[in-house]
Amino acid sequence: MRAKILVATQQDARFVPDTAVAEFAGTQRVFSVKDGKAVEHRVRLGRSADGARELLDPLPDVTEVIVAPRGLGPGTRVKVSTDNAS
Repeated sequence: MRAKILVATQQDARFVPDTAVAEFAGTQRVFSVKDGKAVEHRVRLGRSADGARELLDPLPDVTEVIVAPRGLGPGTRVKVSTDNAS
């Protein structure tokens, strides 16, 4: 039997998908897109829930992150697609 116990709530918590987090040399990063290029954001992560990780610090002016950033680096040219069929 499995159970979950809610011990605290935080209404302004921000989460990103687990797949959006890139880890390298002990640091966690997520990437967003600005002017057609990848922008790296070093993040501190909190709790994990249902395939997502909590961001402990806000990402100012970031509303979307790249969900599969494998092989990306800062400044890599990217094309945003709205096609959800994979």
